[in-house]
Amino acid sequence: MKYKAIRAVYDDDTVRVYQAYCPAIAEEAVRLGTFGSRFKLTRMTWIKPSFLWAMYRSGWATKENQERILAIDIKREAFDYLVQNAVASSYSEDMGVSRPEWQKQILTSDIRVQFDPERDIHGNPLEYRSIQIGIRGDAVRKFVSDWIVRIQDITDYVTDLKSRKEHNEDITPLLPPERLYPDEFKKMLMSEKEFKEKLKADGHTEEAIASAVKLYWKAQKIGIDVTEHYDKYFGKTTIFRD
Repeated sequence: MKYKAIRAVYDDDTVRVYQAYCPAIAEEAVRLGTFGSRFKLTRMTWIKPSFLWAMYRSGWATKENQERILAIDIKREAFDYLVQNAVASSYSEDMGVSRPEWQKQILTSDIRVQFDPERDIHGNPLEYRSIQIGIRGDAVRKFVSDWIVRIQDITDYVTDLKSRKEHNEDITPLLPPERLYPDEFKKMLMSEKEFKEKLKADGHTEEAIASAVKLYWKAQKIGIDVTEHYDKYFGKTTIFRD
């Protein structure tokens, strides 16, 4: 799997995410413009900006309790907040924190993130991973009460695409026009391994790279995303010390 990416339908104000529900929850949400009493605020809910990943998970609206597909436009600042404050749902050593620290973050955070293999129209895995965001607690309450701009039931559209696909029609031109999310988020999602490779490509020594990685994680822990300013902090002409 080559890299992680955020692809979405978005504009200056909103980002589109997808969810699948049973008819009762979906119909209430469309009627109210947000989720109502049938929606459980006490459970974690996952939002997916990738249309094809949502189709893969829901079986193109055929799985039980996933028969209705909702396209939900949320405020862009809300989506950015979720990405910036999410905790990875699985641990890896290049995260810059110890396993006990990560376990504590998982217990206390209302936002989780994971990257799973993106899918083609037939459900086959592609060479990059797409983002899913899980929200609970205060985050899901804000999602319902403030972050949702509009909700559309796109089940008929999904059903039509599924039928065309099963009749061997190329539905690629009919898919939602998803674009890569801005570069700063790709930088922010850079793993330690990717960060080291970039430093090496910029000509830094192994000693300098080791110092840079320590600075990188120190900054991350206090909420500074140094990769957003890579050229300033770690560019080819930069000299840095731990």
